[in-house]
Amino acid sequence: MIGIEYDVIRLKPDDYMRCGNIWNMDADPQRAGKWLAELKSGNRIIFVYTENDEFLGEGYIAFFRGINVGGNNKVPMPEL
Repeated sequence: MIGIEYDVIRLKPDDYMRCGNIWNMDADPQRAGKWLAELKSGNRIIFVYTENDEFLGEGYIAFFRGINVGGNNKVPMPEL
């Protein structure tokens, strides 16, 4: 692709709202807020595909502490 600059960058919390180009944050504000909180806490690392400084796609790694299933037993729960 001649003339198109592309890159994959690690998303900073200050740029999170730019992901509105990728998915409709207004349609699911609860999930958008949850993911931003996880990004800020370090429990979610988001990578964004950009072309000419426009956000076009994303991928992420999410870390979970697990859920309590009684007593001190915890079962890790991956995000699907």
